[in-house]
Amino acid sequence: MKISRFLIIFFVAVTTMLVSCEEYEDTVEPSPTVSDDNPAVRFADDNSTFFEIPSTVTAIDLTVIRSGSGSAIEVPVTVIENTENAFDVPATLSFPAGEDTVTFSLPISDNAPVGVDLAISVKFGDEFANPYKTEYAEYYGTVSILNWQPYAKGTYASAFFGASWEQELYNAENTDKYRFFDLYAVGTHFNFSWDGGEAITPEYDTNADGYYIFKPGYTHPSYGEVTVLVDGNTNYTFYDEAGDYFQIEGDWTVSAGSFGWLDDFYYITERY
Repeated sequence: MKISRFLIIFFVAVTTMLVSCEEYEDTVEPSPTVSDDNPAVRFADDNSTFFEIPSTVTAIDLTVIRSGSGSAIEVPVTVIENTENAFDVPATLSFPAGEDTVTFSLPISDNAPVGVDLAISVKFGDEFANPYKTEYAEYYGTVSILNWQPYAKGTYASAFFGASWEQELYNAENTDKYRFFDLYAVGTHFNFSWDGGEAITPEYDTNADGYYIFKPGYTHPSYGEVTVLVDGNTNYTFYDEAGDYFQIEGDWTVSAGSFGWLDDFYYITERY
């Protein structure tokens, strides 16, 4: 009896499948085991992940906690990332006896570059960590060393507020970063980069339409929090050399809708 070529292929396929099934072993990775006396050393949830500091600041401080406050322990520290070796990371962290919270200080190196985002990431030894805690035994942060210096005096004119006021423009030393401090509200600054030409680039995240999302720190008495969507296109937001002024166009919006696209102007009257 002749066996068809199709049947041969079929039997080979079935045999291969059965062998594969026999060789497959379903394994389950066991959950990490944590001893009862594990101190669960971890970074507190309220630690900042971004620091902007002047060069006069010599360290950043982070809060570290542990479970219990028993005997003194020395916790090894491992560096995951340290841009430009900008931080002199200590090899260990000490918990004195009876203390469940300590400050972990990260000294900044004397040769840390200015005007650069410096990433720092460290972790504690696995034997001191508890993966089931909501806080983390690893820390990821960014530090930017910026020395802000007055760059110019001028008059800022706001279409939304229908008002103008005297405003200083600042530049971060040795960078193309500029800032209007407390522009519309105390504690809220407008940041942008500018190389001296026509284009200026707001330093904010963008939405799906490519507009920069700026929170001016102003709450409308009737409509709530205001957001400005800044159009970075040089047709609308730019520096004009002949007039020595900046134009910034934004869509002023609230949850109920938009107040429309409005132009602000900053006229430079004096440079430092």
